[in-house]
Amino acid sequence: MNMYIPSEVDLLSWSIVTSCAIIFQVIVNMENLVYWKRVLCRFVFLRFMMRKLHWMLSI
Repeated sequence: MNMYIPSEVDLLSWSIVTSCAIIFQVIVNMENLVYWKRVLCRFVFLRFMMRKLHWMLSI
């Protein structure tokens, strides 16, 4: 088994890229805050409905 083990430099660069991507997404989300609130509400509602459905089916 020849597994690829990432070096420290690879890990560091990967974490930097990831951090930049997260920061960029946060900035974009600031722009689309209303949109993301709507998505979050929909997600919570869907989860609630799924739980209710599961509860109804388990009876």
